[in-house]
Amino acid sequence: MVRIFKKMSKENGARTNFAHTQRICGQVQLDIDCYAIENTNRGHVAEWLRSGLQIRAPRFDSGRGLQMNTPPRPAPDTLLVSGAVILAGGEGRRMGRRDKSRLVVAGRELGHHVGAKLAPQARLLALAAPETRTPLMPPGFARINDMTDDADRPIGPLGGLAAAGLWAKAGLDANDWVISAPVDCPLFPADFGARCIAAASGETEIVVAAFKDRTYPVCALWRVGALAAISGYLKSGTGDYSVRTFMLTRNTIHIDFSPWHAQNPFAGANTTAELGVLAGRMDG
Repeated sequence: MVRIFKKMSKENGARTNFAHTQRICGQVQLDIDCYAIENTNRGHVAEWLRSGLQIRAPRFDSGRGLQMNTPPRPAPDTLLVSGAVILAGGEGRRMGRRDKSRLVVAGRELGHHVGAKLAPQARLLALAAPETRTPLMPPGFARINDMTDDADRPIGPLGGLAAAGLWAKAGLDANDWVISAPVDCPLFPADFGARCIAAASGETEIVVAAFKDRTYPVCALWRVGALAAISGYLKSGTGDYSVRTFMLTRNTIHIDFSPWHAQNPFAGANTTAELGVLAGRMDG
């Protein structure tokens, strides 16, 4: 079971799942429960998101709110990918439980490194993290909270992907594409979305990154429909929170990036030593 909180209100006669919407000084400010977007009118949400509105979760006024400031990026009609999400839910157990988004590599926080790789590739941007955490927010990224189990316990990357699915479903079409990337992947390919889409067919729902014989399920390109299906999968009570297991239920393919990269662009940092290796590659 997964807890999904829903709040209902009316704005201009349209029934939505949002707490309330108001216009202040010519700007739209939206109080949003990021879990409660399963049945929202997508047209309204897409319009709000495109307008560069401010969004904040009313339950998280103590600094965990967010502001969508759109950085300079290519025009929307030139982008192949509609959305991108950074997954920042890792506990950092082997790194003293430090927040990975704030770890500095090559003079810059990991959150900013990954954000800079994703921002030019997608129109809508988000970062998913546990409700209790205050991660570093790259410019232009909306904050969404990881889903948890019915005891409010974290369920790993699948919880962040489930929240991303509801976020994406609110403003995008089922066949649109969304990139997912972990926050500790500063070498993430700048052409990830384009290469994955080139490898996909009309039936493909998920494209998973690989480097030689190793796959990286969190580094993936998702149809919005497949990403949004994760919340229902979790609520079905399987108790299996493996991203790989969920991918077995969808039309999934893999793409090997080794022909374009001499070194692994999906290498992450689970230990201080691995962080040092990444720093050496980036400084070199």
